[in-house]
Amino acid sequence: MATEEQGYKIPEAFLEAFGSTFGQQEADAFCRSVNQPSPVSIRVNPYKLNTPPIGGKIVPWCSLGYYLDTRPTFGIDPLWHAGAYYVQEASSMFVSQYLSELSDDTKIALDLCAAPGGKSTLLRSLLPKTCVLIANEPDRGRVSALHENLTRFGSDEVIVTNAYPNELRKSGLMCDIILVDAPCSGEGMFRKDPNSRNEWSMGSVASCSIKQKEILDEAWRMLHQGGILIYSTCTYNKEENEAQLEYLSEHYDVAKIIFPDLKTPEAMGISKGERDGVYRFFPHHTVGEGFTIFALQKAGKKQKVSQEQRNRKRETQNSQIPSILKDSIREQVNITNEGDEFVYLSPQGKVIADLLIKARVRVLSKGIILGSVKGKDFVPHHSWAMSNMIADQAPYPHIEVDEDTALAYLKRDTINLAPHKGFECITYKGVPLGWVKNIGNRVNNLYPKELVIRNRNAVSEELPKLF
Repeated sequence: MATEEQGYKIPEAFLEAFGSTFGQQEADAFCRSVNQPSPVSIRVNPYKLNTPPIGGKIVPWCSLGYYLDTRPTFGIDPLWHAGAYYVQEASSMFVSQYLSELSDDTKIALDLCAAPGGKSTLLRSLLPKTCVLIANEPDRGRVSALHENLTRFGSDEVIVTNAYPNELRKSGLMCDIILVDAPCSGEGMFRKDPNSRNEWSMGSVASCSIKQKEILDEAWRMLHQGGILIYSTCTYNKEENEAQLEYLSEHYDVAKIIFPDLKTPEAMGISKGERDGVYRFFPHHTVGEGFTIFALQKAGKKQKVSQEQRNRKRETQNSQIPSILKDSIREQVNITNEGDEFVYLSPQGKVIADLLIKARVRVLSKGIILGSVKGKDFVPHHSWAMSNMIADQAPYPHIEVDEDTALAYLKRDTINLAPHKGFECITYKGVPLGWVKNIGNRVNNLYPKELVIRNRNAVSEELPKLF
């Protein structure tokens, strides 16, 4: 039985394998579901918003997630550009179930295959504030999207890297929690991205399964004793899911399988896998796309930091910090001078960044760039305005603007403000959008060129009314 959606057929080999594994009735229901519209869901940034979207229905397995009735044009919404929310597929928000009870001594987290950033921003929302997150994407073509999304969302205590897993492992990096959202054959994307049907094959399942084991080998070696590994795919087959759990259990010292704190996952439409601890999301059972996930704890006593990371120190050169930062930033020890820029990152984060850079890992960003000195001015950087934790320490006036002005600002058009001298932070509905330099007779728009709204014809009447 072949099913079509906009000219894309579901491969017969997939249907045969799916029916053989899960039953023909399930296969028929699956075929019907992938020709229905994909659900729309967003996840709010708890540091920037404390209200749910208008008319939003909560995602049952993630307290920050909401379903929307329609899909607005997110890319022109000032609140999306401000990082107040992230557009994320609902099933993948289930990762939050493994983070709800992490202890405060969770110091280092790694999202190993992170682009475009949905799970990294979810991790940053729920990890302890003092936990350093390394958001890594091996594909150089995809890492820029990860970097941009994390900048919008607020990249506090985040290091963005572009490296293969073995390069990270060779650096000596050791982590308390590692998320492996593994590259896979993409079966769970058949509805959302019909072109994925043409890219699927039994060969891709087999090759992905091999690659996943290689990634898991590297991830396990970077995991502290007592640490947690979360593994997920957007596939259904057992070769890429249950088989990986069996592989880890057979080849490594696993302390236990981690179970989410859900009394009745079946009531949410979540299916339990053949192995305990495997949870599977089918589009005909849950309001979400295809997804499979499990988590394991590594045997041994939990460690805080590796010996090499513990012995390394780095002192802040306070004498080089501009007076505007000395007068505004409370945690002076977190500020360092990196070339022309001043960066806000904890001493622990600096040690990790230095460790990676010494190993020649490509580091795109580390922590919050506060700004740089240009002539007599200290020019604040966009990431300071986007910060979840220290944006409120910036010593600049906040200027609340309306929809038309917010849209013009995000296009880098000229905007009109009351005459003033100095830098100002533009806000929309109370959430920072970025900086301007007001020089009295005109306003210099400092919104980053790489983040501008692409639709130059967008008008305020088209803006989503979500909050």
